[in-house]
Amino acid sequence: MLIKVEDLKVGDEILVPFSNVGFKYMKVLRSPELRWKRDANGVKGVVYGGWGTALGKLLYKQIKSSLNCEVSYVPRRWPVGAPDRMQKKYICTSEGHNTEMSSDLNYKQIWLVRRE
Repeated sequence: MLIKVEDLKVGDEILVPFSNVGFKYMKVLRSPELRWKRDANGVKGVVYGGWGTALGKLLYKQIKSSLNCEVSYVPRRWPVGAPDRMQKKYICTSEGHNTEMSSDLNYKQIWLVRRE
């Protein structure tokens, strides 16, 4: 079922598509909060989107979540003595979450898999 950022709760398991890694299966660790900033007079206010389809929509802070990620190191050949390159592979599974990550989910499709 598709849901919005403001409908997320702690403990929800969601599936989110990302452009270069495919899908990420995440478990929400912190509830969403509105972004805010102070204006020139020092008054605290919420932030609205300002371009195209985002105009006038509320923006949320990054959502902290856990997911399963395998890290491997690939040696570099050139230049000599350069550090190894780190590659991350995100595994789309509900088990074995070993990484905590903050992700910006504004304007993303969020599929609710399980709600606790």
